[in-house]
Amino acid sequence: MGFSGKMLFLSVHGDPLAKLGKIQSGGQNVYVREVVKALDSLGIAVDVFTHHSDPQVPNREPLGKNSQVIRLPAGHKGFIPKSQMLKLLPRFLNELKEHIGTGNNYTLIHSNYWHSGWVGLQLQKSYGIPRVHTSHSLGIVRKKALDADNPLFSTRLKIEKEVLQKADKVIATTPLEQKIIANYYSVKPQKISMVPCGVNTKLFRPSENNKAREILQVDKKIILFVGRFEENKGLPVLLKALDILKKNHPATLAEAMLVIVEIGRAHVRAPFLVLRCLGHGSPIILRILRTGCGRSDGLWMPRDRLPNGRPPAKCAPRQNRSARGAEKPQRPGNSPKLSSDE
Repeated sequence: MGFSGKMLFLSVHGDPLAKLGKIQSGGQNVYVREVVKALDSLGIAVDVFTHHSDPQVPNREPLGKNSQVIRLPAGHKGFIPKSQMLKLLPRFLNELKEHIGTGNNYTLIHSNYWHSGWVGLQLQKSYGIPRVHTSHSLGIVRKKALDADNPLFSTRLKIEKEVLQKADKVIATTPLEQKIIANYYSVKPQKISMVPCGVNTKLFRPSENNKAREILQVDKKIILFVGRFEENKGLPVLLKALDILKKNHPATLAEAMLVIVEIGRAHVRAPFLVLRCLGHGSPIILRILRTGCGRSDGLWMPRDRLPNGRPPAKCAPRQNRSARGAEKPQRPGNSPKLSSDE
């Protein structure tokens, strides 16, 4: 490929080898992992530096043939919410510099999210290494969407603007993100490249047979939502859309079935939120698939009804193939991504 040296990836809060479905373990983790695996397959070695958020995993793990994940405690080995991650960054940076030492052989930095962007910016200044940045979400969009007056947003926006403006190349994943980065953050358009997120088509693909639909035992049109049951993942947006559909086109909604594949920890609030949005008299049928589910009250699909007893995260590709519509309602500020294996 003509690339010499080694790449340094930064994903402070998003460990690419963390189990998907946990808090702070989603799209960014998948993105970093898959990009690194692709680069590694091309013969480019990558070191990914992340916070050591899980004390049960080792300090280092291989990721591909010549690449690895390196976990730094930054003074605290264990989970830290993103909202509190900023105070750890100076310690994270110092530990990273100690790891690099005097024998720096990195020729490119790729920072992911604004926390990592700040760390990458300091390395860029100290070592003169070119830096690429991917935002994954933008502070200005989040601030407007949440109508928030949190002081953290002011800090984030100030850091984010410098991170973006001083990057050698900025990757936007959608045309809208590209426009916002150029207009609000005043980044020169020629520095921005639009690279959409990819999908593993070997795993997520149309199916010629109806085996997945047979497993669900339905002949209705399936509307599929896959993701963690968190507000910022957009499920309330989908439910609001279905509520509008119920009011304006009830006959169409009566032909549909909403399937929620919940990845991660079980949330008993799920059916109550759905019922509150759609109403107890809604014609839509709901099923929620999740790990270890044993309830049989009509709202949940028990674990023994899942294919081979596997949890829903592993079943997601199969459910995708059974759906007539796969919904990823997106809260502003988040870039949509699709898991490639879990």
